[in-house]
Amino acid sequence: MTTIYTIIQLILLSVGPLLIAAYSLTAVNNNTKKQLSINQQLYLGSIGIIIHESSHAIMAFIFGFRIDEVKLIKRPHPEIGDNSLGFVRYYSSSNLRGKIGGAMTGIAPIIGCSIAIIGLFSLLLPQSFNLLVEMVTNQQFTASLFSKLLTSLFQNWSSHLILWLAITISITVGGFDLSSADRTGFGLGFSLLAFLNVILYYVFSLFNQQALIMTLLLTIAGPIIFVTILMLFLLLVTNLIVKSLK
Repeated sequence: MTTIYTIIQLILLSVGPLLIAAYSLTAVNNNTKKQLSINQQLYLGSIGIIIHESSHAIMAFIFGFRIDEVKLIKRPHPEIGDNSLGFVRYYSSSNLRGKIGGAMTGIAPIIGCSIAIIGLFSLLLPQSFNLLVEMVTNQQFTASLFSKLLTSLFQNWSSHLILWLAITISITVGGFDLSSADRTGFGLGFSLLAFLNVILYYVFSLFNQQALIMTLLLTIAGPIIFVTILMLFLLLVTNLIVKSLK
């Protein structure tokens, strides 16, 4: 019974935060974009679009796919039915490596955008970032600590905070707009992540270090959950502002 419970924990920690981020942010993002023209999407989400397409390209390169063409950002041409704001054209084989790589390339923007936001957070707002690290290290994710973290963020409106919020909104609007093609590999991609972590758990258990993999997953899950909550809030605020201006 303990083994089954541990496996369930592993699966939830492996894919839960990413699944929540992928589906919740995509849903709110799509609703927000319905309020924006295609050019407004381009200008507001430009940083996110570049990170989105870069993430696809980097993951495709890692898996050794042939990359035919990359446009990190481009002007759309709706008059001819071209609404794309960027793209990566690559070739993946139909073997196991191609399927795994295709799935991971599809979910790459979630990983890339999260890394970008957390990285900027650490550079521009180190005190608040250290508080987040402390929460993750101590594995304490209580409402009061999240409130303390948000208070530390917004109690002083510094230029660094305004810059981080502006870049984060752009990343959120342009980076988490996952296409139907991106979502095609979700099932396989997330299943592979869960399977990999279960294998790692059993490898670590051979050396009586299974607690290490759980700690690592908690360390990764904490910032992803924080970023997801923050981005959902920013997307909802952006949505309300756009609606009020129409």
